[in-house]
Amino acid sequence: AVDWDTHHDFVIESSIHFLEGFEDNGYGLIWGRKNNENEFNFLVSPSGMYIIDYQCNGKNIKWQKWTESDAINQGRAHNILKIEKIKQTLNFYINDKQVFSHPFVKFMGNGIGFILNRNQKIAVDYLYVWRI
Repeated sequence: AVDWDTHHDFVIESSIHFLEGFEDNGYGLIWGRKNNENEFNFLVSPSGMYIIDYQCNGKNIKWQKWTESDAINQGRAHNILKIEKIKQTLNFYINDKQVFSHPFVKFMGNGIGFILNRNQKIAVDYLYVWRI
């Protein structure tokens, strides 16, 4: 868990290597997590797609549905996922290429971590959280 002060601007960044598993499913970051029914998600797939969504009281809300992006290193490769809060906007980056922006939504909890789908294996090089 991170002691968030979301009144300030911040960055969440992680370098993740996809090792094996189903390539048509996603892996990535969870942040602002309270529990399984209240969390934010930023995932990429080894097949070159990404999604940004969140759960609020168990209801799934998609900010960006599964979308193809040439910013994603496909297959057994590494990708750097970054979420940047500047003023009241969240900017989402894959390998330093901005792919999406959305107005900031208050976090539901302090949890942060990783999500894997369908028997995937990943290796995480780093997870950084800092205030800017």
